[in-house]
Amino acid sequence: LTVSYHQLYYEPTSFLCGTMRRVTAVATVVFTAQTNLALSFCNHVLPFRSMKSLDGSFETSSTISMTSDRRTFFGSAAVGLCFFPFQSDTAVAASVPSITLEEFETILKDSAKSVQIVEFSGPRSEQAIARLVDGTVFEISGLVDSATDPRSPLKLVATCRSYKVPTKFLLLENAVSSTPKKKKVYMNARVQEAAQKEKEKRERMAQDEAERLAELYRREGEEGPLL
Repeated sequence: LTVSYHQLYYEPTSFLCGTMRRVTAVATVVFTAQTNLALSFCNHVLPFRSMKSLDGSFETSSTISMTSDRRTFFGSAAVGLCFFPFQSDTAVAASVPSITLEEFETILKDSAKSVQIVEFSGPRSEQAIARLVDGTVFEISGLVDSATDPRSPLKLVATCRSYKVPTKFLLLENAVSSTPKKKKVYMNARVQEAAQKEKEKRERMAQDEAERLAELYRREGEEGPLL
């Protein structure tokens, strides 16, 4: 910028305004060029560059696609594994022959001794499996979880008990068997010693009672012929 002494001394305001206009124009041109360069860089370079992941490593676009595919595969596999046990249980249940509740009651009336046991399973004991003495297994269908319906599992249990057929609740027995049993724990040596003495005392009392009865029977035997 060429500045004369006359402009700087006599016309400072006009000089400053012109200078500011020139600086603003130059800055606008530079900013526009930088913006265009940045946009071109984003459009052409970034899609082919690697992206930084959360753990600090770099992943390319192909790696990101492979990661997405792996997540989809593992998600589908997890869903399939979740449903696999239910499908296998359904297949096993379908392989067991089924009879109605009325037919099973007829079997009880005709030959109740041929039924070995009736096992109840399910969250509400709505599934019943009957096992015969000869090894035959079949499912009793038509059970309804109700307090008043005659087809309820409790009604079937009462019918089995009336014919002296044993019943078994698998879910309840599994819960009871998994519960730890209460054990007598001695807190110190004195309590343990007192319990041992009580045990020995009961044994002595039982032995004394047996000896007393033996002596009583002996005396009665000796006095018998005299009478």
